[in-house]
Amino acid sequence: MKRLILTLIMVGAISFELSAQTIVPKGRFILNLDYSRFRYDDESSFLEIYFGFHPRHLTYTFSNQKFQGGVNLLTRLRDKATNDLVINQKLSLTLAEEDTSGVWYRFPFISQSAHMVAKGEYVLQVIASDSLNPARVDSLTLEVQIEPFGSELALSDLELCKTVDSSTNKNNLFYKNTLEVVPYPILIFGATTVPVVTHYIEIYNAKPMHAYTVSTEIFDSEGRSIRKKTKQRTFKHKDSIEVGTTPVTAYQSGKYNFRFSLLDSSGNEVIKTDKYFFIYNPHLHALLDPLAHSKASFDSLSDEQLNHEFEVARYVATELEMEMFKQLESVGAKSKFMYEFWLRTAEGRGEFPPIMRNEYLARVEGANARYRSMGKDGWQTDRGRIFLIYAQPDEIERIPSESDSKPYEVWRYFKIESGVEFVFVDRGYSGLELVHSTKRGEFMDDGWRRYLQ
Repeated sequence: MKRLILTLIMVGAISFELSAQTIVPKGRFILNLDYSRFRYDDESSFLEIYFGFHPRHLTYTFSNQKFQGGVNLLTRLRDKATNDLVINQKLSLTLAEEDTSGVWYRFPFISQSAHMVAKGEYVLQVIASDSLNPARVDSLTLEVQIEPFGSELALSDLELCKTVDSSTNKNNLFYKNTLEVVPYPILIFGATTVPVVTHYIEIYNAKPMHAYTVSTEIFDSEGRSIRKKTKQRTFKHKDSIEVGTTPVTAYQSGKYNFRFSLLDSSGNEVIKTDKYFFIYNPHLHALLDPLAHSKASFDSLSDEQLNHEFEVARYVATELEMEMFKQLESVGAKSKFMYEFWLRTAEGRGEFPPIMRNEYLARVEGANARYRSMGKDGWQTDRGRIFLIYAQPDEIERIPSESDSKPYEVWRYFKIESGVEFVFVDRGYSGLELVHSTKRGEFMDDGWRRYLQ
């Protein structure tokens, strides 16, 4: 695969009158990040890093007859074994456009960089900021493992794309293998965003002229298969690519898993790879669970019950929603607000994963049973908050107290942002407290081990 050179997708600018000199965004600045690993040689892999930003989250000035803005990016890849920086790249993505009426404003713009990386375990950190307002910043930290693909049958990472089209332009940022493969690091597909999931994957060391079954399957958040498609494939060469499309406008909003697998002639799964993504289809609200979201279920609640329900739901509420609820006085107004609030949470918004009302309230009961501490209900503790938002972790590492160390827990979620951790330390006066996390938007403190002393 040819090494790519970072360029910029030029996009339009926001629709404002020409008299405006500065456009100040209202929404929070958000970095969307994803990556894929492809074969390079026997000792290294090719790491593609994908960046996505929403134009409406940027600051613009009108200069030289154009609206101008941009993003500053700092990308670092650190070797966990040696602590050496193997990537330390600064990039500036600039936007300048005369036509302020383009529909592009509703859709993300995307860029990528590519690097040859040797075998090892790494920490990838990307810090992005609004170029005209550096205080607007977001960052993500991911763990990345690089393993050479070897001589056995292997698959690259599954890349979920915005589009994949034929191309002869080898200078195009997204060109590979005669295709223009445009990634979609936002990973939110649906009727109002990208209605079709397009996947790209590379297959290495397949048996030429050997019959395989190619399977693509989508699972919902409960692990139920909701769509499966298979086809017979005989590869002419040992290395090949697979591209396919899956429309997703008929599925409820939520988190899903996309699985690509190869089966042998007997139907046995030989190899597979998975990728999590989200679907947002607001037009399917009417199909939501009627027991959890019927209007009548809120009309029967008292003022005290409504206040308490919103209080425990504050972890998945926006600042605007919290301010709005404070202004409500009547039970009827609060009932209507809570009904609409849970409809929105079921869709998932920004950094909040989709969650249904009945599931969230069940987690509140679980948190109260497990994490009550120092006179606080379980949902009010740090562990309770993380449990309410992200559910049960995939792995919990509990380290008891020792003569020179306080007890602590490490919670790991393997399916969030390619893997995140939450570290809780018993500091002796308020139970287990969150002292560090690699999750975007959560408190990060690389020196958290000082609290163990």
